[in-house]
Amino acid sequence: MSYDIMVIDRHERFVKVKDFEAWFDKTTQWDEPLDYNDPSHATQRLQAWYEKMRETVPPMNGPYASEDNPDIAADYSIARDAIYVAMSWEHAKEQRVTAWRLVMQLGLAFFDISGTSCVYYPDGWKLLCTGKQKQIEEAEEEYNKSEKHLVNIFIACFLLLCLLCITYFTGSKELNTIQTVVTLLTFAVIGVDGWLLSAAKKKRDKRLAEIENEGEKKVDIDVSYSTFMVPDKNEEEKKVDIDVYYPTFMIPDQTLKSIIRSVPSTRVILYDYIKDHSISKEWKDWAFSMMETGYNTDGIVQLAGEDLSMNPFEFKELASRIFNELGICVSPQLASEQYILWIANQVDHGELSAKEGFQILYEAAVDSEYDDAFMAFYQLNDAFGILVDQNGYSEDAIERMRRAVFMNYLMQNGSDSH
Repeated sequence: MSYDIMVIDRHERFVKVKDFEAWFDKTTQWDEPLDYNDPSHATQRLQAWYEKMRETVPPMNGPYASEDNPDIAADYSIARDAIYVAMSWEHAKEQRVTAWRLVMQLGLAFFDISGTSCVYYPDGWKLLCTGKQKQIEEAEEEYNKSEKHLVNIFIACFLLLCLLCITYFTGSKELNTIQTVVTLLTFAVIGVDGWLLSAAKKKRDKRLAEIENEGEKKVDIDVSYSTFMVPDKNEEEKKVDIDVYYPTFMIPDQTLKSIIRSVPSTRVILYDYIKDHSISKEWKDWAFSMMETGYNTDGIVQLAGEDLSMNPFEFKELASRIFNELGICVSPQLASEQYILWIANQVDHGELSAKEGFQILYEAAVDSEYDDAFMAFYQLNDAFGILVDQNGYSEDAIERMRRAVFMNYLMQNGSDSH
């Protein structure tokens, strides 16, 4: 059994599950006169994605198949506007993240078939492709058809009333009597029409409530292994299984460990340095904290006395000198991971809510072009949204789940006190 995804490049965005299913079923029949191992007939953006993807995930078949590293190879089926990829479960976590990052960089759509069953777009739009969502759409569509029909009847009756009012005073007595009867009947039809519209709305609301209450409230997201016991909208305890990948972070060397233990805000400064930000109050506060704990290097003393209008290029040079003086080598991976631990500690200490922490790391994923370190938060943010929108969980329950994620990170990778 494989872990499957699909990368999509279409001008028209899918907004309904039934439309997506029809396209997906037709595409995956693989009955066009094409060589589905050859990318040459695909769109330019799909070809660009394939070229990048196959560098780390080689194809099993086709003109670019390689016998090297067969364990990490994947099965690519290439249509004109989509590429279906079947990966081994053993390597799916890493390979899916690679596929995701390339998709977002190139502005494509990502269908997580074996995971969330969602179609994701780079601008944040997503389509949940589940049977439940399809039922919701069908209920809404049925109501919209009834509403359109009944509104047309109302408009017709209104126009008829207008016509009767205009002709009432110009006709004979016998004709006026007929007009009066027709007018009364028209008002009766309008009344029945309004009642039917109200009944259709109640029927839709009842059906939506039934759909919401059907089945077990469970969402599976293949990014790790955690089980949460949280109350649903009826305050009944329900087990929610969410696979969340908790990566093992890089271990800082002893020098950096000592600095972080003395000045925890070093974690956010490392990330700020990698992001190439300009001098800020946070940098100066960090410099004063470092001096207070005995780290009085020339660069730190200079930073503490600098003005916030310092030239960005001079500041970058100064920041690099400071880390050299401290004997710290700052890599992007280390900086991102330490930033996550900084946010997790802020949540643990009550400086941030778990929701605020998730939002910060969600935005960091976007700003960093979907850095692997932040991907779990990006995907979980969508997963928790599904639990609220589709499964009826309260924000309090989701907040408990968000907090549990942060606590797991701290347990596995350490807090400010370690």
